[in-house]
Amino acid sequence: MAFFTPPEVQHFKEHCYVRKAPVVDRQLLDRAADRFYDELPVDRNDPSSFVGVEPVTNLKAGSHPDVEATLTQSPIQQMCEELVGHSLEVEAHTFAKPIFPTGRPASEWSHPESGHLDGHARTGVVKSFTVAVTVNINDVQPRAGGFTVWPGTHRRAHEYFRTHPLADGLKAFQADDDSFVDLPEPVENPGPAGSMVFWHSLLMHSAGNNYGTEIRMVCVSRFKRTDIDQIELEFPEDMWEYWAL
Repeated sequence: MAFFTPPEVQHFKEHCYVRKAPVVDRQLLDRAADRFYDELPVDRNDPSSFVGVEPVTNLKAGSHPDVEATLTQSPIQQMCEELVGHSLEVEAHTFAKPIFPTGRPASEWSHPESGHLDGHARTGVVKSFTVAVTVNINDVQPRAGGFTVWPGTHRRAHEYFRTHPLADGLKAFQADDDSFVDLPEPVENPGPAGSMVFWHSLLMHSAGNNYGTEIRMVCVSRFKRTDIDQIELEFPEDMWEYWAL
């Protein structure tokens, strides 16, 4: 039985991401959340302690077996392989990413102005991968830091890379003065614990702004085709040539 329905596959092709209901056991999610709290400088029983905490990009907890289990004891990699149609290996997994509440009222909330491309964040450094998944470890309410995507930006990045170096990925969306041009309306992806977003490696994305009351906790895992070294410089006219879509 397929993990993805035809409408979900079509949504992924058009927008370059798709949401899915939880497949990770709730006990695994709860243990992963415990490991987040073990590392965070907060009192988990006092939400007021969540506000104004120094931002953290990736927690060391991401390499803890309790956090890794959300990937290794679930069908997430098989789901990714169904989309790609090829065997995958982990490029990077269970990045543990908290976003703390700002303390600002929800009435002032807005989307981030722009996002980034994973694997193209450092000048002159490229870490190619194929597909990724973001898993909500706890319940993520709207306007509370949900994983945010700019639908369709994969097409612009793909076309750009056909004639430009891989190391300059964000240039696909920027003018000569590095300002962002004609970005689509971003989409935030809140959801209950265990809900997921599968996304293409060339999709612009970001954490959302957290104007809620809870710490947003997600894990991000990235996968690459086992033959990526042979094809990473190829950007064929049909961008889905190396996918099962």
